[in-house]
Amino acid sequence: MTVSRISNPQTTLFFYDCEVDHKELDLANITEICVSENNPRPEPSQSSRASQIMPYLVGYVRKPDCANYDSPYQKPISGERYTFETVLKKVVSFINKNTCRGSKAILMGYNVEGWDAPVLERNYDRFCHSRKVPKSALSNWKWVDLAKIAHHLGYEMGTTQQQLEVAICAQHLPFNRHRALADVKVVKEIWRKMTENIEGNEIAQRRLDEALAGDDAEENVAAVLSEYDPSLIATEEAKQVIRQVKAAERLTRKEIVVLYDLESTGLFKESKRDGVLSHNIAPRIVDFAAKILSPFAGEEYDNETFARLVNPGIPIPAEATAVHRITTKMVRGDAEENIPEAPDMKQVWGDFEAWVRATKTFQKIMEESLEGDLIEPRIILVGYNNFRYDNPLLTGELLMAGVDLKREMDKSVKESWDALPLMMTWYTGVPEGQKPEKNTLQHHAQFLDIALHEDAHRALPDVETLEKVLRKIAGPINPVHLIVESVKERINLSSPGVGLKEIIRDTKRRIAREETELNALKQSIAAYLERKQAEKAEEVEHPPKRRKKHGEEKEPDTQELLVATKSINSQSYTMF
Repeated sequence: MTVSRISNPQTTLFFYDCEVDHKELDLANITEICVSENNPRPEPSQSSRASQIMPYLVGYVRKPDCANYDSPYQKPISGERYTFETVLKKVVSFINKNTCRGSKAILMGYNVEGWDAPVLERNYDRFCHSRKVPKSALSNWKWVDLAKIAHHLGYEMGTTQQQLEVAICAQHLPFNRHRALADVKVVKEIWRKMTENIEGNEIAQRRLDEALAGDDAEENVAAVLSEYDPSLIATEEAKQVIRQVKAAERLTRKEIVVLYDLESTGLFKESKRDGVLSHNIAPRIVDFAAKILSPFAGEEYDNETFARLVNPGIPIPAEATAVHRITTKMVRGDAEENIPEAPDMKQVWGDFEAWVRATKTFQKIMEESLEGDLIEPRIILVGYNNFRYDNPLLTGELLMAGVDLKREMDKSVKESWDALPLMMTWYTGVPEGQKPEKNTLQHHAQFLDIALHEDAHRALPDVETLEKVLRKIAGPINPVHLIVESVKERINLSSPGVGLKEIIRDTKRRIAREETELNALKQSIAAYLERKQAEKAEEVEHPPKRRKKHGEEKEPDTQELLVATKSINSQSYTMF
């Protein structure tokens, strides 16, 4: 479906979005900008490169030296970072190049008048020189807010672009939250749906151009759109859809970090038969253990562990037994010695899932969901070198037992994370002799002065060692928070440790600043109480001749200062 063009358009429409590093307008630094022209889309039959239009410009902004914010810098999925001035220069060039001669550049976005345009202006004043990027180039743009257009069509203010997309387009486009390009695509699809009935109608297109270019653009555009497509006016059914979407978005996801480890019959091997090298021969699991790294404080949450021996169905080689000290008799059972037979991995996995749902942490999360917003437990499996060894081994083991681990993970385990990149990046740039000799868990533990368990290389002791290492590295930061933020930043073996030290450094800085502010408040409260006591003693010794009149300014009450102390102390750390 193509968007028709009139011969001499009064406006050239662009779609705009930016991402920032702070919620406060005056502190927000732009980290990413995306601009897209409202180009006609090629017909499916046109497959030549010349007909494939790529109307997107995405610019990633380098972190400014004067940045003052808590959250780590938002790293782009791809692309090189530039200074804000360079990115803005590219944006101005893109818009000037694609604006039709004699027409006005219209920049449409969602809540652009209340957020994007003021943020852009403030960033220009801080980082740009008028000789390199004339401010007149920005003043010639006209901003049109799609959120206001939707409001004039009858939708409530506060409706997000994703909620509006569901109501108008009846679908959710795949997108990454807080990415400029993805949000531009959502706005572009909403606008395409709104203008479907205007396509091919030159008179309607001219009226729409006049509305976009004139005063009260949002109100006049809404009037033109509703005239040619009355179904765009918000009905009670559409409002109900948005209410349902809002209810679904209130679902809070509470992370449950599960540390896990396994022991096996050996390493992956290759076999050669008739001169042909076969696929890797996978070992079999003989020991599986896990521990909840609970976000809650309390003794009942400190030792939630799961450990099971697993019957691999084959004898355990002597060289494997020499490492983890698990013998074939221990998993196959022995009636004479009263040793029960261990279950297979399929049963152990089922027991593991049931155990997670029976833990105090899981039950606490479900209790919270009954008190307020709905909460969905989100399990994150964390191991050491599990991307290369444990995960493939576990996947193959369960597949042989008829269990599709991918479906299981979609159902219960939402993410997996490898702690090995943490150790790899923690010592990046550190000279030899000041870091562990090898990247094994045991070497890192010994280097951090963590005593190894006497049953090292068994699954549960290794899980407990991993917990101690994570707590030692994280320092004052809750390791649950560290892992959750690392999962969000997609820290894995393909990009070892990206942003991890920045997360730790900025969080420590935030904690130190909060402690400083809290101590300052405590000192002010103490000084205030001392002053009050002194005034009271003086009043007893020298009673005042008259009282202050009602309504005169008075000093803050102690309770007010305590409330202020509580509000600062309870601030949460947020990633953007």
